[in-house]
Amino acid sequence: MLSLHISEHPLVQPITDGLYRHLEKSVFDIKKVRQDEAAWSMLEMECDAAVVSPVVYARKQKELVMLDGACVAEFGATGDVMLYFKPGLHHISKIITIDMQETDILLTKIVLSEKYRMEPEFIPMETTVMEAIQHADGVLAPGTAPVENGLSQECMDMSDEWFDMVQVPYVRYVMAGWKHRITEELDLIVKEVGKEADEKALKLLDATVHGRLTDDETHQIPAHRRYYHTQDTLEGLETFFRYAFYHGLHKDIPELHFWKKEEDAGESDA
Repeated sequence: MLSLHISEHPLVQPITDGLYRHLEKSVFDIKKVRQDEAAWSMLEMECDAAVVSPVVYARKQKELVMLDGACVAEFGATGDVMLYFKPGLHHISKIITIDMQETDILLTKIVLSEKYRMEPEFIPMETTVMEAIQHADGVLAPGTAPVENGLSQECMDMSDEWFDMVQVPYVRYVMAGWKHRITEELDLIVKEVGKEADEKALKLLDATVHGRLTDDETHQIPAHRRYYHTQDTLEGLETFFRYAFYHGLHKDIPELHFWKKEEDAGESDA
């Protein structure tokens, strides 16, 4: 029986809700877990597939494959990865991280190094933003974390900084699994779920901008998320790891393998 660990993280919810709805009547063994548990269980082979960060996939790139039907990709200032810093600061030497996954910290290191020539120390803590800022130059935290008005003006949205720098999305999550365990049935379900979530996101985006932008103003499209792999998300993954490797933040540039049926894989190898 195929085992799936489904994250309860709000950002992954459009994918995980769809998976649960499609899979609950199937023969798959489904378990809802925290996002950090999904990553751990994947690496420890406690499950066959899960929604995890690209960095988790990269650690086992020779044994894992991604499913091209689902991801969470951020375009612009989504407010999910926020760097708050003390007013009047010209250099950041120490950053406390709160509820951030490894990929978010890596993203921040890339942006600060590439755009601002800063290489601060990162220290994880379980605390509040307002308490943490008393002990560091900056605090990396979700945009949902409570902050006081003054500090809320001194911040950078790291997804937006990334998009401004490279013009490709920040792919925060991918659907991955052990290549010898993925089935065609699961792949088709993931594709359906990803398309459903992506279509809803695009409809919401269209409703937001409809009639407000001319063809010359498409660069002003509001920040949004996508849930289905496209050429943009593939470029986003490749660019992310290329920058991480260049700055010495990742050991290699991983090969991005997506699951294919055996006959399809055979044709592509021919």
